Amino acid sequence: MSAHATPSDTSSQARAVQAHLLRSLTAQQRVAQVFELNALLCALIAKDSKSDARQLLKRLGMGDNLPPLVLERFNARSRTMSHLFALIGRVVQTLEALRIPYLVAGSIASSRYGEARTTQDIDLVAIIQPDQVEPLVQALQGEFYIDPEMIREAIAHHSSFNIIHYDSAFKIDFFLPELDEWHRQLFARRRQEPFEIEGTRSTLAFASPEDVILHKLVWYRAGNEVSERQWRDIIGMLEVQAESLEWDYLQQWAEHWGVMDLLERAREQAGIT
Repeated sequence: MSAHATPSDTSSQARAVQAHLLRSLTAQQRVAQVFELNALLCALIAKDSKSDARQLLKRLGMGDNLPPLVLERFNARSRTMSHLFALIGRVVQTLEALRIPYLVAGSIASSRYGEARTTQDIDLVAIIQPDQVEPLVQALQGEFYIDPEMIREAIAHHSSFNIIHYDSAFKIDFFLPELDEWHRQLFARRRQEPFEIEGTRSTLAFASPEDVILHKLVWYRAGNEVSERQWRDIIGMLEVQAESLEWDYLQQWAEHWGVMDLLERAREQAGIT
């Protein structure tokens, strides 16, 4: 089924009311919704599951190829995801202490700007230098599965690597882009959002809503336009952020990436004239 033909179980009037209410939430309230949904999902799965950690992790979308240490730590510790917000804070504080530029992207960012939904991971875009690898590993290895060779390979090939939180099995994906013009704009346009993390006021850097929309449009096309979750994220952001989006910027880069037709289709579906 094509994206523009996807049926909805929510009326256009109800969606307009929902978008209005979402606009009234703070950034922290929107992101917190994601973790509340994840906590509920994990609680339901754990309650229903009499399986071992490997089977539970598979149901959470983590796959079968995790190292034994991850399974051991997951079996031995709490399965709750109620403290994931603090988890992001600790990782971000480490990046800031090491002067590693970063921004929050992916479904966490789209939930900040649109509708909250569950997710199995956190996406961070970062610029990591080779001499920062060891300090990063040293800072996080007590709490996370983290492989220095994976990080070095990601730096060399401008690809990605993952770290996995032992207590919750939650995954953080790091994307290390080549600094072309768009990615320079991406970092220049970051938005610092105030948050309270474990009782301490701090900030998190988010990609701008325009850049999150563009990134999801590009990924949606690369995935043969079949991901309803990606498309729903895009529509949700357009509905909530319609009045504040920089349309000239969106259209410029949508044209550059060859996704202008998708942007126009999404704009029409979101009811933006």
